[in-house]
Amino acid sequence: MAGEGTVAAVYAQALAGASGPVISQVEEAFDALLQAWREVPELKVFLAAPGIPIRAKVEALGKALPEAPLMFLNFLGITADKGRLGILPEIHAAFRDLRDR
Repeated sequence: MAGEGTVAAVYAQALAGASGPVISQVEEAFDALLQAWREVPELKVFLAAPGIPIRAKVEALGKALPEAPLMFLNFLGITADKGRLGILPEIHAAFRDLRDR
């Protein structure tokens, strides 16, 4: 989709800026989430399902990522609330680019 890269970069910058001292743990949690995204097709279906409340999605992600910092789970909640869970791979790539600089 046009413009999704720019949106992803904005989300990635916000995540990196908010991560502060837990940025390594955020990176690990995000890596784990994206690995599951690639390996478990049902995850994408679950996160995209409009009939599942956002809170349920975030709670499920929290259970799946028990070591994830709370601020990362909050970030996922905001991302879900804004309807942007579908661009998590792009956000992850932009986040990794920022970390590699």
